[in-house]
Amino acid sequence: MKTLGLIGGTTWISTADYYRNLNQQINEILGGLNSAQLLLYSVNFENYQPPVNPDEWRELSKKFTGIAQKLESAGADCIVFCANTPHMAADYIQRNIGIPIIHIAEAAANEISANRIQKVALLGTRITMEQDFFKSRLINKQIEVLVPNAEDRQVIHNAVFNEMAKDIFSPRNKNKVYQHH
Repeated sequence: MKTLGLIGGTTWISTADYYRNLNQQINEILGGLNSAQLLLYSVNFENYQPPVNPDEWRELSKKFTGIAQKLESAGADCIVFCANTPHMAADYIQRNIGIPIIHIAEAAANEISANRIQKVALLGTRITMEQDFFKSRLINKQIEVLVPNAEDRQVIHNAVFNEMAKDIFSPRNKNKVYQHH
């Protein structure tokens, strides 16, 4: 079994979901008491908040590269980010490590394409919705990508950082998000 190197803490909520889902899927496939073989590096998200401006990602990309290198040195066979937005740094990191990063947008594009879906809505942080690191991989598979308008992107972004990252999703924000979509 390969050892996955997980970069988590971006947020702890999404990291817990990745951890649980990976282990459930391995157990469904292999049965018995089998679970995922992994190394988890969980950051303090307060110190790793992603800038919305892509020109400000250099320092964060360097930090994530250092973590990926530590996971590689510890025996990881590949790297998995436990959230969408950190993939903004994936290409930079990939150039500085010798193991592959499993890019969420590549995996999503392959799954969407395999299911013959031609149009998708992309929701997430403003970085995920506005930058090309996710969209371009979908477009390369001839998948049309719809993103909300600027006001809706900000509503969703705020809900992610102000609530979902804290394991909260208030009825007020749910209504706001659903009304906008």
